[in-house]
Amino acid sequence: MVPTLLIWSLAFKLLAAQTCTNEEQCKSTTVTSGICYGYIACITATITADTAYCRGGGACYLATITSDTANCWGDYGCHSAKITSTTVAGWGYHSLWNADIEPKATTLSVTLFGYEAGSGLDIRCSAGDVCTIDCGDSKGCIGTKAYCFSNSECDIQCDDVANCPTLYSSETGFPDPEIWNKYYENQEHKKNLPDDDVFPLDYPDNDDYFNPKPGVISLNLNMVWVLLIVLGFVLGIGLCILNIKTWKNEK
Repeated sequence: MVPTLLIWSLAFKLLAAQTCTNEEQCKSTTVTSGICYGYIACITATITADTAYCRGGGACYLATITSDTANCWGDYGCHSAKITSTTVAGWGYHSLWNADIEPKATTLSVTLFGYEAGSGLDIRCSAGDVCTIDCGDSKGCIGTKAYCFSNSECDIQCDDVANCPTLYSSETGFPDPEIWNKYYENQEHKKNLPDDDVFPLDYPDNDDYFNPKPGVISLNLNMVWVLLIVLGFVLGIGLCILNIKTWKNEK
């Protein structure tokens, strides 16, 4: 009966988990599952989870994310999000546009493999932090700014100068006060962007523009839950039959 109980336990945990798969479903709420798989599903939400999944057009737009890993897969997936994490991946077009990232502890790894994934992105690496930025080969770091303060270590990997982030550090001639000034100036600039520049909500058909379309992942998750429950029933019945046969043999 132990395998059956484990499967039932897993199924109930999945069913109980907060999955945000519809437009504005988890707007301005606290999301502990980390699952945001729909168009602006977790807009302005507070996401606290071991792993945050932001997949879908603007899934985690303007969200505050605290996690060990943050996956920004869809176009504009983590747009304008405030992210505190150890590992951040931007795979979609503009997936980290105008976002802010800082280390959760003392290490940070940021990969920007989506086309212009880091446009407008600010990465802050404070004293004692070790930050690695991998720009990939899809112009992922165009428009990205890295603020590396004294006694921090920044390892920037980019295929050519045009794809490298703008670096503010003592190595580039910026003492810490000037780096802070540059950082706060950029923060104010982003606050004052016109609405049309903040998030493109006026596309002819958002469902076609963003990937994945709302509801696609939701259907897949529901199918997983149903399969787990059915599997639990089948195993339970099988174990009951086995126990009956064993009991008969012992008699």
